[in-house]
Amino acid sequence: MATVLDVGLLKFFSPIITFVFIFGLMYGVMQKTKILGGNKGLDGIAAVTIALLFIIMPGASKLVEVATPWFILLLMFVVIAMLFFLMLGVKPDIISEFAQESTNVWLIMIMLFIIGGIAITQVFGEDIRNLTSPDDSGNQTFGSTIGKILFDPRVLGAFLILAIAAQAVRLISKGF
Repeated sequence: MATVLDVGLLKFFSPIITFVFIFGLMYGVMQKTKILGGNKGLDGIAAVTIALLFIIMPGASKLVEVATPWFILLLMFVVIAMLFFLMLGVKPDIISEFAQESTNVWLIMIMLFIIGGIAITQVFGEDIRNLTSPDDSGNQTFGSTIGKILFDPRVLGAFLILAIAAQAVRLISKGF
């Protein structure tokens, strides 16, 4: 299926792009959070290790390949929107205050979760479907029973309603 994000020539470079993307992301997160003490060498080794693991595991690599273009599009949309408002004369301080409001942060987080969910279902959808169906002989296995319970639409709907209710309680208790 041809899409706007389909670039056939880049398929040859996808392992390298995935490695560099995961390395940069993990190194930046480790440097920012100082989870390993802020040691640049140790953070670099850990980031290389995690990036290599992403390259070795085909599911994780495919997940990054599917989700990254959509994350980049979201980032480009946010940057273009900020530049548009700067062109209209809005002060950078006002844009900074707007970006730090919890409602706007949650809006971006929800978009990221939706993109992540779509990417997970595109990559692992067949495996999830196999979880909920009986094996080749037609017998119900323990795993297929658990899969049917967890991925039942009513159970997933209940989880969604609980998540929405939890966020509503959190936002109402803070007074927005």
